[in-house]
Parts: sequence; C-alpha cells; structure tokens
Amino acid sequence: MCVFLRTNQPVSDVGLLRDVADAFKHHRPDRSSARILVSTDVVPIGSGWGQMRWGEGKYGGVEQVIISTKDGDKRALSSVLQNVFDAWMTLLRQPLSPIGQY
Repeated sequence: MCVFLRTNQPVSDVGLLRDVADAFKHHRPDRSSARILVSTDVVPIGSGWGQMRWGEGKYGGVEQVIISTKDGDKRALSSVLQNVFDAWMTLLRQPLSPIGQY
C-alpha cells in the first residue's frame, strides 16, 4: 500500500518510520531487522546533489531531517512521512490531498 510519492514504486516507509520511532525511544533498536543503527542516524543536515532519491526532500542543500539507513541509503523524513500518510489514507479509502498538505 505504501508507494514513493504517489508513483507505482512500492517502498517500505511504514517500517522505516517504525524504525525511526524505535531508535528515538531506545537509542539503539534491538531488532536485527531494524534499518537504523542508532538514533543519531536521524539528523537535521543539508544534503548535496545526488545524495537523495530523485524528487525527494528539499532542493538546494537546505537543512532538513535526513534518515541514514544501515545500507547507506539517505532519505528525507518529510518524504517518508508523506508516503506513510498516503498509505494510511489509501488503506482507509480516503481521498489524498495535494502533496505537502497534511
């Protein structure tokens, strides 16, 4: 049910958001399947060109909250939140508002 910014590309952002919450609760998630090693892997920083998925996050190196996963992937928390919100609204059969308007 969870797709990347309303495309057909499925993503596991619901699980990633769970791992972020778990990391902030316990500092180090104890599940071996967690995609985040430690809570400091979620930080507000500026990102350079090519560090994020195409179309994700803010442009121009503006500071934003970035999630660094164990496999080296970098994701914008804002995009993960949008994807999870869309997944829940789709599951509940509710209309999707324009991106960025929760």
